[in-house]
Amino acid sequence: MKTGTYDPIPKAPIDGEGKRWKDIKLDSARAKYWLGVGAQPSDPAWRLLSMVRLILDPRIAGAVLGQEYRRK
Repeated sequence: MKTGTYDPIPKAPIDGEGKRWKDIKLDSARAKYWLGVGAQPSDPAWRLLSMVRLILDPRIAGAVLGQEYRRK
């Protein structure tokens, strides 16, 4: 079962005006489940999950906790 899909190629705006966009689809319930059972997302997945606030961005978390961010 997939937790989501990401198409990195920017799409043209539907109305022909405005900013190009990238297609990101995420099943947040599945993502929360896998994170809850200990799944470790890759760096790109980590960035996407932090964009939708399912996980805390480690650069912000370090500032909040008073620690420097070091991803292994």
